[in-house]
Formats: sequence, C-alpha cells, structure tokens
Amino acid sequence: MRYQGPLFQWNDEKGYGFVEPNGGGTRAFVHRREFLDRSRHPAIGDLLIYKLGKDEQGRPVAREICYVRGETPETLLAARHMSYLAPLFTLLFCLLLAGLTATGVLPIPVALLYTGMSLLAWLLYLFDKARALQNGERIPERTLLLCGLCGGWPGALFAQRQLRHKTRKGAFLRLFWLTVLLNCSLLAGLWFLFSDAHLPPWLLTLIPH
Repeated sequence: MRYQGPLFQWNDEKGYGFVEPNGGGTRAFVHRREFLDRSRHPAIGDLLIYKLGKDEQGRPVAREICYVRGETPETLLAARHMSYLAPLFTLLFCLLLAGLTATGVLPIPVALLYTGMSLLAWLLYLFDKARALQNGERIPERTLLLCGLCGGWPGALFAQRQLRHKTRKGAFLRLFWLTVLLNCSLLAGLWFLFSDAHLPPWLLTLIPH
C-alpha cells in the first residue's frame, strides 16, 4: 500500500526528515537514499508518495519515495533496474562488435562509427550536465536521442552512469532504449548482409545482389 503526504520536516545537510500521510496517521522517517529520483533536492512541503516500512528498531520509515506530479514509482523503479543491467549489456555489445570486426564479418568503418559517435555522445552528455548545474541552455533531448540512434548509445549509457545524468527521467529513458533497439536492429541487418557467405544456400537466393 502506498501513502501520500507532505514532507513537514527536512534537514538538507544531513539528508533526512519526516513525512505524514494526508488526513493524519503514522509519521515516517524519510532518508535521501529512499528517493527514487535523487536529481531533485527535497524541500519542506513537497508532496510525496511512499511505502511504509520499518527500520531495524521497528520504527516507521518511508520507502520507494517519489514526488507527486513526478514520475510514477513503477517507472522510476524500472529505470533503476535498467541502470544496473546497462553496463553488462554495453560490455557484451562492444565485445560482439569487436569480434565481428576482427573476424571480418563487419567492415572496420562500422566499428569506427560506433567509436566516434559514442565519444560525441559522451561529450554531449557532459556539456548538458554542466549546463544543467549552471541553469544554462540545455542540449535538446532529441539531439541526444539522435546521437544514440546513429551509434552513440554505448557512449551515452556510459555517460549516464558516470555523470548520473538523464537516469531518472522515465519518458526520456523509454525513448532512449527505443533508439538502442532500432540501432541494434540495423546492425543485425548489416551483419546478415555482410555474413551471407555463412548463410544456407536457400537464404542466399533471397538476398538481392
């Protein structure tokens, strides 16, 4: 069961406070680490949605906290779980790409394209993070997504994790992973075309030459 209520006490320096459900009820301890979206600083009066749990001493504690009018708990939890899998997925992809390039299945320019676009994506995320901290003009999200679609998504994933940037915005992450899927599908098509010598003869007849 989830509760909703205002944050009525908060110590930003120590990172904790208290929340009370609307209409009264059990006051719960709030700690910064329990917020699903840590890119925003909590403030007294913020409306929170949370689960009620207990600490080791049996005292009420707010768990899986998110802000009202923010991302849903389910979206934020999915984003957090994906952030754990992203490094492994990126590593496996890079190893596969290197292997296909080394064995001559894919031409070297394909690997160079991924390397160059990943470097560009990392720089774009770095610049966007710096502008966000300075409240300056941001890089449009469509630019970041397009860079990932064109092969820069491994660098973008590395930047997201290293810089802790764009990791809590569910709407952006859904579009981002869609671009990853589209890019990987394109690479699979290239693999299919360039490796036709290893395909069964009946399939070779279906590939235009």
